[in-house]
Amino acid sequence: MGSSDAPNEGRDPKVGINSNIEHCGKVCHESSLPRHNQGCKERACALKVCDQDLFVDPPRRDECPICLQQLPLDRTKWKLQPCCGRMLCLRCSFEVIKGQPAKCPFCRAPHTSSKAKVSEWIKRRVEVNDPNIIDFLGNCFSLGVHGFPQNSKRAAELWLRVGELGCAASYCNLGTAYARGHSVKKNALRARHYYELASMGGSVVARRNLGLAELQAGRASRAMKHFVISARAGCVYSMKRARQGFLDGHVTRIAYERTLSSHIETAGEMRSDRRGAAKLWCRNP
Repeated sequence: MGSSDAPNEGRDPKVGINSNIEHCGKVCHESSLPRHNQGCKERACALKVCDQDLFVDPPRRDECPICLQQLPLDRTKWKLQPCCGRMLCLRCSFEVIKGQPAKCPFCRAPHTSSKAKVSEWIKRRVEVNDPNIIDFLGNCFSLGVHGFPQNSKRAAELWLRVGELGCAASYCNLGTAYARGHSVKKNALRARHYYELASMGGSVVARRNLGLAELQAGRASRAMKHFVISARAGCVYSMKRARQGFLDGHVTRIAYERTLSSHIETAGEMRSDRRGAAKLWCRNP
């Protein structure tokens, strides 16, 4: 009988049934274990997401609390402040470096290079269930950086916890973990489930990954729906896929023109001259 290595084994709040039971495929359905067979069917049905909820435009991306512009999709172009848990774009984070004395532009906490002080800030924010900090902590355990030991199981537990608090990026991380078999048993069904939850929460990366999965499965029509939605949210790769879909006849001219217009508008909202100057400074300080 199959068993899952998912974090917090037992009852999955997003599924509602015993998460120890997995859908094992044709072999399981033909087995002589009716109870397990029925559990697998229930599991497969519970993990499905209604298309009406899935194929909708994502909510507006988070904004930098200083310049009030949408944060870029590229996570290397914004920075998380451990003192207050706010995500600042590269340009506003650049102001911290220029400041004399250097302070967080949001909460005014003094900048520090002390690992002990940063750990204290993180612990305090985790205690109040700050989703950004918990997601960051999960990434730290996953990669073994910033003084935290590499612990993939702990990372998966943190991502599940913060995903339930509404952090789409954490569900995307969980989907990737199940897709690749990192820290948990490889499970394509669960990977898809968490990617779908992340997509509905606004994760453009998860939406793009779903499009790629549908394309590989030969479902071009569904794949283009995902690519069009993520392209409108500013994803360059998805925009290229949507263009190819238009050339291949899977996307109508009207849909493609609207997608391109929305893509340009969204990309413009995430771009500014001062952000570009900060990026150049970071490359050549």
